[in-house]
Amino acid sequence: MQADWGIELDVRPNDENTLVFDYEDMMVAVSFIPAPIPEAADNAANNVFWEDGVEKVQQHTAHVIVAVMRSEDALTQSLMYSMVASSLLKSANVIGIYQVPTVLPADYFVMVADSIREDVLPVPTWIYFGIYPDGDDFSGYTYGMTYFGMDEIEVIKTKAEPADLYDFLMDVAYYVIDNEVVLGDGDTLGFSEEQKLPLTRSEGVAVDGESIKIGF
Repeated sequence: MQADWGIELDVRPNDENTLVFDYEDMMVAVSFIPAPIPEAADNAANNVFWEDGVEKVQQHTAHVIVAVMRSEDALTQSLMYSMVASSLLKSANVIGIYQVPTVLPADYFVMVADSIREDVLPVPTWIYFGIYPDGDDFSGYTYGMTYFGMDEIEVIKTKAEPADLYDFLMDVAYYVIDNEVVLGDGDTLGFSEEQKLPLTRSEGVAVDGESIKIGF
């Protein structure tokens, strides 16, 4: 943390497998568990960008749990989580990080977290963007927006290419979190003066509860 982020910590052992430290209003615990996560390999299959992810994750024999507690501000807490996790992911033999419902490769997480140095939010380390075939079209959704007190976002049946849909969902999630924007039923959204995409709030299709559907 000192080398990566310039944060000097007073780390104290809680037991032989756990380290704890306080930073500002947060308490962080890092715990080593000498056993694999049973469902991790199955969830690695949800990362369509990691071709051999399942095979690599199947090799893991232990894991570390990172818990950031006490902060009442989700953004501050999430930034601390990404910094701690990124530093841990640079350790030898680390494969990746399990974040329901997927697993991210270590080097990808570290690369994204490095954007914090440029005051860019590492949104892909917080939010999962799911893309799936939907008939002749594609649909997509976010997973993790509710942690920030916001609705999950969905695009249902678009002609857009999967990569373009992924980028679009990521751009919207970044915009919403960074600006604390509440998307409402009947509103429009656009990233240019001409773009006015309709928003509808209704029961989620691929997510639990209500979600914001964007016509894209």
